[in-house]
Amino acid sequence: MEYQLSLFCFGMLLLINDHAYSLRQFTRRRRGSNEIFQDCGKHADRHLVFTHLDVSPIPVEAPGKMNLSFKFEITEDLPETLYMRTILEKSTWFGLITVPCLKEKFGTCTHRNICQVLDSWYDPCDCPPYFVENDFPCTCPLFADEYSLHNLSFDIPAFSGVFATFAGGDYEIRLEFYDSETDQELGCLSFQISITAKGSKDSWWGKR
Repeated sequence: MEYQLSLFCFGMLLLINDHAYSLRQFTRRRRGSNEIFQDCGKHADRHLVFTHLDVSPIPVEAPGKMNLSFKFEITEDLPETLYMRTILEKSTWFGLITVPCLKEKFGTCTHRNICQVLDSWYDPCDCPPYFVENDFPCTCPLFADEYSLHNLSFDIPAFSGVFATFAGGDYEIRLEFYDSETDQELGCLSFQISITAKGSKDSWWGKR
């Protein structure tokens, strides 16, 4: 369950094509890194507006720990038919390559029934301390408000098997949130990040 929670939170923060969105964008570069994040929502009246994302350490090491801090605003109550689409691309010597959906968790995947999943994990009357301390709901409904989470920490495991192919390197990630009933885009977050796999080296596939 902790791994699933980490994946969901990573996704919630958590992808950047060179789409030329002319609307409000938030871009941040940290000195000595190529980390960038951007609110890539297409609609001015979108339900989700992302204003801050911080990832540490830079680069992220696998295996190791990753800390996330983020802020966003829900401008209207999110529907319980919310779903999320993740697009993950890896930078290689041949350009960006889309990482396929692996084990329905990692890569370019569609995550449906988010509210049902959260409801199956948690009791809304007994959220984990971290969520309570940050005044952040652990189940639906997700009401209009400003939210922030600080130093959300989780373990990045050693990659093995098919995951080892994508272990280290530079990634471009986009998270798109939709209402499954109308297919309306509710918000979008994109960022770039580098992952260093301990004991790895560069190859034709990019950094490993």
